[in-house]
Amino acid sequence: MSYVDPRVARSQQAFRAALLSLAAGEEERVSVTKVCTRAGLNRTTFYLHYTDVDDLLADTLEDLAGRAVVHWRADLANQPGERFAELARQSLLSYLQHVERHRALYRWALGEQGSSPAVLRVLGGCADAVVAALAASPEAERAGTHGLRLSAFLAGAMVGVLAQWVRQERPEPPEALMEWLWAELTLHSRERAVRAR
Repeated sequence: MSYVDPRVARSQQAFRAALLSLAAGEEERVSVTKVCTRAGLNRTTFYLHYTDVDDLLADTLEDLAGRAVVHWRADLANQPGERFAELARQSLLSYLQHVERHRALYRWALGEQGSSPAVLRVLGGCADAVVAALAASPEAERAGTHGLRLSAFLAGAMVGVLAQWVRQERPEPPEALMEWLWAELTLHSRERAVRAR
């Protein structure tokens, strides 16, 4: 584990907390000045760590999501076959539960005032895991699944689904959304296999 200066960690955490607070208030536009004021730090300190608010958003999402899914990434590398698919489903559910816990942040991030590319950057890791699970099946191999393209497709589709989910007044639970997403993803994989025959 690499050493992180406690002062750097405190500053980054203060900026992340400020962004979470502003997003929870559904600010129309979050600026560097607003973030610094809320964090009690100056702009010079902000630019030591981030290039802009989008960069801070991506860092905040990666920090939060990383805590939610870090445990399964190592497992996925060592579990082929059915166990692999099971873990991929768990990873997808873990991520959706994380989004549910931080619904206000994602609703802001995926709205007009936020940054979909920042969310997409974070979702890439989750999509990669799902693609790896799908690619592990014989059907996917016959279909000639293109990993990078499919990962990009899934991440983009998931951003759209999440944007719709977090805006709902009475959203379905993460477990139900995971089952729907998984069914759609595996259906896509099976259809590719049929066309490849």
